[in-house]
Amino acid sequence: LLPDGTFDLYSAEVIMCPPGREPHQKDPCLRFIQHRTSQDGIHWTAPERVLIRDEKDPYDLQFYYLAVNYTPQGRIGMLGHYRSDPGTVT
Repeated sequence: LLPDGTFDLYSAEVIMCPPGREPHQKDPCLRFIQHRTSQDGIHWTAPERVLIRDEKDPYDLQFYYLAVNYTPQGRIGMLGHYRSDPGTVT
């Protein structure tokens, strides 16, 4: 709940990778960060993808969470990511 009474949500979303897309990746899923807002905490906007792996990232990079803190100067985010091949979360 934000000071103005609205809601802001950042969450991980999981989609299955298409077959044959990345046969060398151990994890068959792709995890990315999405954002939604709500005026009442019940009805939410459609998800907007805000962080997703691209061609410059390692092939096994997964985004697990985005913890957002609100300050008077703006937002500060802490991003959790996962490397599926070695199986490490940082």
